[in-house]
Amino acid sequence: MDQATAMVPDGIVGHLTLSGSREKVRRQLEAYRDAGIYPIVYPIFRRGRAATDLHAAIEWIAAIAP
Repeated sequence: MDQATAMVPDGIVGHLTLSGSREKVRRQLEAYRDAGIYPIVYPIFRRGRAATDLHAAIEWIAAIAP
């Protein structure tokens, strides 16, 4: 997995994910909405923390959604 991760350029990650500061994610969500795209939010869970991390992701997105 580490080799595969190393092969993905940071620019691709930034372009294809909702990541970064709250303001950056808010701008990304607005751009998706303006383009008629319904984003898929799929958080990456920490081992043994799936329910907690999913709940946190839902709350975080709801708080910053345009």
